Amino acid sequence: MGQFLDSVERIVNGKIRKELANRELNVNIIVFAEYKRGADEHQEINLKTKNELLTRVSNLADFYSKAKKNLLSEMEEFGIKGSQWKLNGI
Repeated sequence: MGQFLDSVERIVNGKIRKELANRELNVNIIVFAEYKRGADEHQEINLKTKNELLTRVSNLADFYSKAKKNLLSEMEEFGIKGSQWKLNGI
């Protein structure tokens, strides 16, 4: 999942930056993930960050880095709780 989050960082920050030109934003990031256990057991979960107020002077790289860390932590926590679940798709 870290590679996925890295690959979309420019896109996400670009969309946020475009909207910040007009106003302040409360932003959170949500990732829908599918987990698989065994041959045919699937579960969809959403991983999300808390809302954060961003302005034109906000450091988007710091915002995204913190959001990524929180999402990866939440994903890891699910994996520990949900014994034998493997990430199957995002």
